[in-house]
Amino acid sequence: MLKKTLAIVLSVFLLALCSARIAGQADKPAPKDETLTLDKVPEAARNALKKLMGDNAATNLAQRGKKDAIRYEGHWTADGKKHEAVVKADGTLILTEAEVDAKEVPEVVQSAAKKAAAEGATLAFIKIRQEQKDKTFFEVRATKNAKTQEFVFDAAGKE
Repeated sequence: MLKKTLAIVLSVFLLALCSARIAGQADKPAPKDETLTLDKVPEAARNALKKLMGDNAATNLAQRGKKDAIRYEGHWTADGKKHEAVVKADGTLILTEAEVDAKEVPEVVQSAAKKAAAEGATLAFIKIRQEQKDKTFFEVRATKNAKTQEFVFDAAGKE
């Protein structure tokens, strides 16, 4: 009988301890992305970002993700256009984004964007390239009367 009582007390204690630990973790905010300077980015990732940025200075660098999925994101401006790239620690390029002029966007995407957007809206395009999947998308921001709509189309104009 004593063993059974002791086992029950111990089980309740362990359950309470685990519950308190879990509850304590729930109260903690999620870890935030870490803002970095270029010298704090691993060498292979830094070299990949520098190659993409050319002579342009980074406007923002961040480390995102956790343990096995850490990636490095760089932002810069070139020729008045905003750019972004995401690389793995080993320098593998995952994604690029760049503001582009309409003349750099396939006609089928422009046409689909005009149909989806409010009539008379001003369109701004961002080219998104998923390198590992070999896919290109276009994010479209349609603005009219201070209201913005966002759409994403593949290179064939499908939303």
